[in-house]
Amino acid sequence: MSEKTSTHNRVQGVMAHTTRYSFKGLSRLASDCGVSKSAVCRLAAGQTAPSYALVLRVVGALERHLGRTLDPREVVREDGEYPTKSTCALCGCRGCLPEEAYDEEGEIREEYRHVKPGEWTELLGIRKEEE
Repeated sequence: MSEKTSTHNRVQGVMAHTTRYSFKGLSRLASDCGVSKSAVCRLAAGQTAPSYALVLRVVGALERHLGRTLDPREVVREDGEYPTKSTCALCGCRGCLPEEAYDEEGEIREEYRHVKPGEWTELLGIRKEEE
């Protein structure tokens, strides 16, 4: 039986900084890359060690909709140790929190009070694993 290999990535964190991928993001990203949705879903979930070609296609699509150049090593890593620590810094964001961090009155929800603006995108993978 072969050993399951995977990588750490910030695909969903970068997607969160674009308007194009805020709705049906993984489907749109797959379409923009010209690959199957399942390939993009497995990559985003960290369930596969993607090919370099897939990483380049994903990074290219993210760059087009982010409006800035990304080094593929800033998006996908085996060790999860990125040269730019914050996804917000990578995307040129001065720090943000997602819409769901705020309640109806515009106050920060309890579960987001410990999260510093600009660091929430690093939690996307953690939340997925916990669900």
